[in-house]
Amino acid sequence: AAQAARFHLQSQIMNHYPVPYYSPMVHVLLALMVVGATAVDYTPYLLPLKREVVPVMKNGRTVSHRSAFYGTISVGGPDPQQFSVVFDTGSGHVVVPSVECTNATCMEHRRYNISRSASGLAINSDGTPVPPDELCDQVTIGFGTGTVKGEFAREKVCMGSPTRALCSDVTIVMAVEMSEQPFRSFTFDGLFGLGLSSLSLAPEFSFFGQLAAGGASSAHAVPSRFGIFLTDCEDGKGSEIAIGGYNAARLAGPLTWAPVVKPKLGYWQVQVKAVRVDGRDLGICKNNACTAILDTGTSHLGVPHHIKQGLSDMLTVDAPAGTNNDCRSATAPALDIDLGDFTIALLPKDYMRREPLNRTNKTGLPCGSTPSSGQACSSRCTPRLMPVNMMAPLGPNLFIFGEPILHRYYTVYDWLAPRIGFGIAQKQTGTTGNEGEHQHRHPSAEVPAPPTAGVD
Repeated sequence: AAQAARFHLQSQIMNHYPVPYYSPMVHVLLALMVVGATAVDYTPYLLPLKREVVPVMKNGRTVSHRSAFYGTISVGGPDPQQFSVVFDTGSGHVVVPSVECTNATCMEHRRYNISRSASGLAINSDGTPVPPDELCDQVTIGFGTGTVKGEFAREKVCMGSPTRALCSDVTIVMAVEMSEQPFRSFTFDGLFGLGLSSLSLAPEFSFFGQLAAGGASSAHAVPSRFGIFLTDCEDGKGSEIAIGGYNAARLAGPLTWAPVVKPKLGYWQVQVKAVRVDGRDLGICKNNACTAILDTGTSHLGVPHHIKQGLSDMLTVDAPAGTNNDCRSATAPALDIDLGDFTIALLPKDYMRREPLNRTNKTGLPCGSTPSSGQACSSRCTPRLMPVNMMAPLGPNLFIFGEPILHRYYTVYDWLAPRIGFGIAQKQTGTTGNEGEHQHRHPSAEVPAPPTAGVD
C-alpha cells in the first residue's frame, strides 16, 4: 500500500526537448521587477567554466567529439558540499547525485548527503515537508540519451566556491538513479538548469528566478540577465557564465537582440526566418515555420530531421591536404541562419567536425571495415549536425543552437523581457582576423555598443 501511495511524476522527454506535461505557468519573473539595482550599481558575478571533451567512436576510430562545459556550485551548510555541474539553458532544474544512489554511475561522482546539511529539508513536489516514515515524491526526467530519477529537497545553493559565491534557496532534485549515458561518460556531477521558469516543475525549482525574487526588495538585487561565453579551447580556458548582466570584455562588437518566441514552453527560443548555404535559401522557413532553441548542453548544431541529410551533403567536402587533416580549415560553404534583424554566419571552422571520415572510393564504407580491393581511401569533412525530430508546438522545423554557434557568439539571456542578445565573441589571445566582419546585420539592427559594466 505504501508503494502504491508513492507519487511518481513522469516527464516525457524526446531528444532532450520535452513539451512540459504540466500546464504552462505565467512567467514568474514578470513579478520579479528588480528594485534598487541599475546598470551602474551591479557588477555581474563571473563564474569560470571548464570543458571536458570525450571521443565518439565508430568502427574503432574517432569520428567526432562530444563536450560539456561545467562549473562549481556548493550545496547546503554549514559545511557546503561542492559539485561540478553543466549550466544548461535547455533544462530547468538543479540536479545532483544523492548519497542514496548506489549504482555505478552515481558512485563515480560526488553525492549529496542531506543529513550533513543543516539547511536541507526533504520535501514533496508541492513544497510540503515529507512526513516521518512516509515515502517521498519522485520525478523522472530525461536528457537526450539518458534519464534521472530523483527526490526533492529545499536547500541553499551557491554558484562558485563557498568562499565567494552567489546563493539562493531553491528546490533541488536529488538523483537516486542516473543512467550510464551520458552521465558516466563525463566527470561532471550534475546539471544546473537555466531554462525559463515554465520549464521547471514549479517556480521554486528555478535558481535564477529565486535569486531575482530574493533580491527584489533588496538594495543588492541581481538584475535578471546572464551571459554565456564558451571558448573552443580543449580545456575551455576562458569560458564563463556571468550572472546579473554580461561581461562586455568578451564581446568583439555590439549585441543584437532577438525576442523569445513561445516563452510559456520554457525554452530560450527564437524565430528563424531563413537558412542559406552559400547564399542559397533552403526554403523551409517561409511563413515563420522555423524556430531555434539555444542550448548550452548540446555539442552539435541540431537541424530538422527531414533536412539533415541534404544539408550535410551540401556542407561536406574533401578533407584538406596536409598531415593534420583538420577539417576546420577546409574550404567549404558558408552557412547563414537569418533571425530577421541579423544573420548568424557560420564558417567551416565553426561547424565542421575536426576529424575527417575516411571512405573507400567504391563502397563508401570506412577504410578497413571491408577489403577495399586496392581502392584508395578518400577523406571527407562532415559538419557537426544532429537530427531533431519534434512535433508541434516545438517542431517540426526546430533547430538547436549548440556549440557551433555558442563558440562563435557571446549570448546574453534577458529573463524579464524575455529576449536573447547575440554578439561576436572576443577570441582568446593568439587568434587573428576581424571576427566582427562575419555577423551580417540588417540596417535596422544597429544597436549601441554595450557599456563597460555589462548591464544596459
